[in-house]
Amino acid sequence: MNNSKLNSLKKLQWLDWGTLCIGVKGLPGVSIDPADISDYACNKINEVDEENDVFISVAELAYCNEISDETLKHLERLAEWDNIDIHLSARKWRLVSFMRLLENLNDDYIYALLDLNSFWNQWEGTDTPDVVQGVGNNMNPSEFYSMANFKEVMLKNKKWIDDETNAIKKAMKQP
Repeated sequence: MNNSKLNSLKKLQWLDWGTLCIGVKGLPGVSIDPADISDYACNKINEVDEENDVFISVAELAYCNEISDETLKHLERLAEWDNIDIHLSARKWRLVSFMRLLENLNDDYIYALLDLNSFWNQWEGTDTPDVVQGVGNNMNPSEFYSMANFKEVMLKNKKWIDDETNAIKKAMKQP
C-alpha cells in the first residue's frame, strides 16, 4: 500500500472494510486505489470460511482492478457483515488526515492557520478545535493571525488528537 493515510490506518490497526468503504465513497483528501482494496482483501481472504456467503465478496475484491458500483456494494456488504460503524470509520480517516496535515504544515504560522481552517472546513463535525477569526470570538485579524494565537490553536489541535484517538479506541474497545 503506497497510500500514507491507509498505512497510518493499518499501523493503528484501524484499517477495515468500513474505512475502505467510506474512503471509496469519498472524503476530503482521501483516495483509494483498486490495488489497496485488492491487497486488503488478499490479506483477509484466509480469515473467511469458504462456506460463508461473504466469501465471494472478499474473493471478488481480491481481484479488484477498478472502483465500480459493484466494488462499493461488496465493501458495504462486508462492512455490514463485520458490524462496522461507518461514522466511526469516517472519524478514523479525519484523524489520520489531520495528523498527516500537521506533519506537512506550513512553516509560516499565518499560512498554517489558514491551512488548519481550510482542513476543518472540509470535514464535518461539531467536535473540532477549529477557531475562525471573528466567529464566536472578538479577535481582530492581527490578534488571530499572531504567533501567540497559532501556539494556542496548536495546543487545542494536539489535545483534540489525543481526545479523538482515545474516543476511537474506546469505541473500538482497543486498549
